[in-house]
Parts: sequence; structure tokens; C-alpha cells
Amino acid sequence: MYSLFLTALLAVSVGAVPECQGTLVFNPPQNLSSVTWYPSNFSTDSPPVFPDNFTCEYQINVPQGLFVFIELTLNITNFQNESAPIQVIDQLGKIEDVFSARSEWFFFIAPGGKMKLSTGKSKVKFGFTLQWQSLPGINQKIIQINKTDTRPFVWSSYGSEARIITTYNRVSATIIPPPFKSYRALYRGIIFFDGLSWNMTSLGTGLQLIDEKTQYVSSRQMMTVMYLNHNSYSAQTIFQDYTNTKNIVQFQGLRLNGADDFAVIKLNAIHGPSALQTYYMDAVITSINGTGSLYAYLGGVTVNKTNLIASYDAENCENYLPQAFFGLSKTFVLENGVAMLNISQDGYYDFVPTKNFGRKGFVATNNYNFESTYQYVNVQIDTPSNASSGVFKYSIQLADLVPGAKLQIFSVSNSHSSSSALYYDSSNRPDLNVTNEIVGNQFYVTYTSYHDINKGFYMDFEIVEHPSASSQISLFVVLTFISFLMMY
Repeated sequence: MYSLFLTALLAVSVGAVPECQGTLVFNPPQNLSSVTWYPSNFSTDSPPVFPDNFTCEYQINVPQGLFVFIELTLNITNFQNESAPIQVIDQLGKIEDVFSARSEWFFFIAPGGKMKLSTGKSKVKFGFTLQWQSLPGINQKIIQINKTDTRPFVWSSYGSEARIITTYNRVSATIIPPPFKSYRALYRGIIFFDGLSWNMTSLGTGLQLIDEKTQYVSSRQMMTVMYLNHNSYSAQTIFQDYTNTKNIVQFQGLRLNGADDFAVIKLNAIHGPSALQTYYMDAVITSINGTGSLYAYLGGVTVNKTNLIASYDAENCENYLPQAFFGLSKTFVLENGVAMLNISQDGYYDFVPTKNFGRKGFVATNNYNFESTYQYVNVQIDTPSNASSGVFKYSIQLADLVPGAKLQIFSVSNSHSSSSALYYDSSNRPDLNVTNEIVGNQFYVTYTSYHDINKGFYMDFEIVEHPSASSQISLFVVLTFISFLMMY
């Protein structure tokens, strides 16, 4: 009796799986609002179990002007260390292996896309839904970029939309990865085309761009980027003239989330320059370990280094860190080596501490040397924690104090419970390229400008020991030595 019940139960669970004679073909329904289920009306919480050694190819046809939105669910209850049970193959023939998925998003935009199922003996639960939709219209406002741009054009969109980017040479596209892994599937719906419409050759998806650590480059002066179903998160795609990026062999991106303030990024420049791009976050480099030379740009990398703000020898840069870089976009390029970058997004907190006297660095506004109505920086820099006092030596290179802009530099001394402050504005400007000093344990620099266009603020600084501290130490040593002699 138990045997008959078990046989019946298996028949029910396996019977929900349609037969497959090699290939199943899916075409769009007459009503595009309808959703196609395979197997029919399965539960995403518990899709049906497919038989062992079940194989099938699912060919999904996509007529011109449409795309198909796929939600794939896959569970393995008895993995046998076999190859991926599902392969998703897009219209370019690029293969993505899938071992686990819960309503994960995939997109096909042209004929040729398919999925291959091979269960082996892994007890595979599997199902997917299909919904065909019209491709989005292209925004008629064409974006013009130039090789002289120091700030790259960064585009993001909620919903479905396409944009055309053009330049006088060739267009380079890179991308910032999502702050959460759960958003990765959305990047399959960011698609790049070599030309002025989605009828042109597809260069690939945003997710492929992330995983391959590369850039897409147009063959001529135009590129189209298309976002599909981006309703919950707006990814950032970055566009520059290829003149500036052609020497970079590897691109990575970074955007930290609120829960993770810190990241360690490996840059490998053995085969050519390797770049890290950040967007919408402050970036504090707290340490560099390895070899090579690191170049820091406010904005995008430029061939003439117009917006280069700092450079470091990875093997000899301890006195120059931590260093904060503010602004929407930054690019760090490593040449001739391999290095690990420790990066924080907490620009106020992680820029503060000083390990030893002799620390050098700079303070620059978010849009330094770039004409903007919004220029801002607010930092604190401390002396070493065991120091009684220190000297903040600084030299202001730029303070574009238009009416309404304000600069404040002040210090706080712990030992004397006192403070010193300097205030500057359009009627009281500081001297440029002159070394000044201010004494204390904590040093604060603030520059604000919210209305009139200006190029912001930049200063170099160094934290050195206060002369009185070394004199006190010397006197203590002398008195101790004299006392020692008098004892004998």
C-alpha cells in the first residue's frame, strides 16, 4: 500500500513537468500583457522537481521591436558537483551558468536567445515565466561628450529608456557595480549598442561589463545605451571619449552601501594600466600595499592629466595617507604593478587620524578646479594621539572666494583648552602659495559656496611636531643625565 502511495506521489510531482523532445519553442502571445509560465502556474516557492537526466533546450523567439523579460527560479536539493543545471545563452552567444535563482531577471532583445536545462542527478526544481514587451523609445536629446571633458557623463534611469551618446572620436562606456549583490540581475537589463539605435549591433550588457572588467567602445562616433525594467534601482553608466580611456586595460567600479563603509580593491597593472572608478561616495584611501604608481583623478581619467590631483608610489606613500577625495566621480589608475587599495567612504572620520608626525596631504573641494556653483569641503585633521601639540603647516594654492563663498581654518589645543581661527571671504582673501602655520591638536578646514560659479579650494598641508615638545623632551633628557652623574 505504501509503495502504491509513493508511486502515485512521484507521478504527481513529476507529471507537472512537460515532456521535451530536445527543444521547446516559445513565441509571444497575441496579448503582450499575458505572462507565459513554464511549467504552467508553478509556485516560485516550490517549483516542480524535474526527473534525473532530463535535458531540454528552450528557444525563445523575440520579434523585432520587442524584448522578453524572463524570471527564472532554480533550486537544487541534491547537488552532485556537476556542471550548472541551467545555461542562459543570450543573442550574442554569451553563456551564463546558473546554479541557484529565485525569480531572477534575464532579458533577451533579439532572436537567438535560449536556455539549456540538464538536471543530471541533482534533483533540480525549475521554472520560469516569460513576458514580451515593447522596446523603449529613444530619448531625442543626444548627449554630446568631448575628449576635453574632465568630468565624465554619468547616466542613470528609473524605468525603461534609451539614450544616444556621441563624440568626435569614439565612445567609451564603463559602469559602476551595484552596492548590493541582489541588484546584479538588474544589470542584465542595461544593454549597449554600437550606433544610434537598438537596431545596431549589441555590444553586451551591464552585468557582462562588470564581470569582464572592461569597457565597451563604439566603432564610430555614437553609442546607444538602453535600460529595461529599472524601477527599483538606478545604475550608473559612465561615458567618456575613447581618447582618454584607450590605454586602460582593466576597469573596476565601486559604490559602497550604507552598511559597508570599507572595501579592499586589487588593481593589477602588469599587462597595462588598471582603473578603479567610484561614484556618489567620498573616497578615503587609507593604505596602499603593493607595487606600481597610483594616479588619482577628480572625475574621469584624462590623457593630458588635466584633472590629476595626486600620485603615489605604492612602496613609499605611508606619510601621504590617509587621503580624502571628495566629489561625485573619481578615478584611480595604477600603472606598472599590483596593489591593494584600502578605501573608506567615511570622508569625515577616516581622514582625521594621523599616525606619525611628517604626514602630508591636501584638502580640496568636491568640484575643485571645475566651474560649479556648489563647492564644499569640511574636514578635521588630528595630530598623533600621543602628542601634546602639533603644528599644521599649510599652503593655499586656490581659494576662488566669489561673493558668498567662505573659508575657515581653525585649530583646537587640548593642553591649553584654547583655539585659533582664521576667516576669509571675497573681501578678505588669503595669500596664495605661502606657507602658514597654526598650532594645536585638532585642525579644521571648511570651504562653502552654494550660489556663484567658482573653481573651489585647494591647499597642501603637513603635520609636524611642535618645537616646544621636542625642546621639553631634550630638557628632560639633559636633566635626567645630570641627575645620573650626580648620583655617582
